[in-house]
Amino acid sequence: MDKASASGAGDCGFESHQGRSFFPTFFFIPRSFFQYQIALSTILIQQQFSPYFSHSSRCLLRVLDTFGTEPVFNYKKWKPEKDDHNHDYGHTWGNWELNPRQFWTMYPHTPDNSFLGFVVEQHRSTSSPPPPDSQKSLVYGKELYMWKGKSDYLSIIAKYFDVHATIGSTVGKRDKLDWSLVPSLVHNHGILGGAELQQLLQESRLFVGLGFPYEGPAPLEAIAQGCVFLNPRVDPPVDRTNSDFFKKKPTNRQIDSQNPYMAAFVGEPHVYTFNAENLTEVELTVQRILKQPRPPPYLPYEFTFAGMLERITAYLNNQQYCRPHQWPPSDSLVTRLSRPGVSCKQTCYDEGLVCEPELFHLLNNEEAFAKNGIECPSIQRGHSVHAPSLVTSDSHCSLQDDELMLSCAGSEKDVKRLCSCRQYRRGQVALCLSCSL
Repeated sequence: MDKASASGAGDCGFESHQGRSFFPTFFFIPRSFFQYQIALSTILIQQQFSPYFSHSSRCLLRVLDTFGTEPVFNYKKWKPEKDDHNHDYGHTWGNWELNPRQFWTMYPHTPDNSFLGFVVEQHRSTSSPPPPDSQKSLVYGKELYMWKGKSDYLSIIAKYFDVHATIGSTVGKRDKLDWSLVPSLVHNHGILGGAELQQLLQESRLFVGLGFPYEGPAPLEAIAQGCVFLNPRVDPPVDRTNSDFFKKKPTNRQIDSQNPYMAAFVGEPHVYTFNAENLTEVELTVQRILKQPRPPPYLPYEFTFAGMLERITAYLNNQQYCRPHQWPPSDSLVTRLSRPGVSCKQTCYDEGLVCEPELFHLLNNEEAFAKNGIECPSIQRGHSVHAPSLVTSDSHCSLQDDELMLSCAGSEKDVKRLCSCRQYRRGQVALCLSCSL
């Protein structure tokens, strides 16, 4: 299929930092629909074509979804247990009532969904490698508005490195743009072609995040060329209650750095996460980097060609939503009881595991509570986003009536959640240790 631009549809397809779509933003539905194993869609296509999908054909859909869709936004009938004026659960981008795993995301940030990802190509220049003491830095910010209020932060970087950028502008618009946002010490190359950008990354020691855009692919492209990514912490974290960017997105998750995946799954010496508003911390971070040898190029296996093909093969062979099928296998279940007020996503992560929603049904019964030493004076069934769980305020146990609502997300201060976790393959978080392809 041809790649198509997804500009103007940020929720609907995966885009690179230069506007290239990694996946098609449309698909053709043939007359004999059921000859196909799956049908790739986007959120925008869902809006346009949903009346044409029969109930029996919806199980074939796989929806490309950059920022993820949590179960509470997917289930039409769900209403919050308490008044919640900050959350619009019935908005345009949700209410599809698919199995949450049918949403395929760009990063593994929403375990209720499936991590599809993308491929980062590792172009290596035929020229001589840059010296280990390269003093170039490249700023991650191609639009002028991203540079607002960053002068002090960049002045610290400039004490140790030459500062380069690839800020774009078009003829006729240049005079209308506020170039005063960019410090005069910055050497701007403008928009570069792929090969030129790869060369500049190879020549640079640092790839400097400005705090936005969130969760883009560029930091992975940078560390694949040997750069160190400076990943600004976001404090307070942004979510749909305090950010226009996330306001209409069907997720309650909080973004606590420019790229949470890089902080959680990569880390030092390739990624340094810090408070960019604290200039002392910025300088100490840069000094720490300078004391270390330049790290070699690194790319997590799950973002290589082989890693993505392995993951897609596993999905095509094992994700079955048109008939009952258990995958991942039930023997991959690792049960954990959360602390009050902690989600299953965080509970599993804190123990080096990942939450696995396809195993929740094994815990959604009275026997599972007893097996895990949890006493339940009474049982309540319903559509609580926290079930299965123990409500500590009155010691009752909660079970889920609808499997579409079983979720890794969600927490409540007086609720201990019974969590379905699993181990995962190194460099391939989507697959369990015993998962077959």
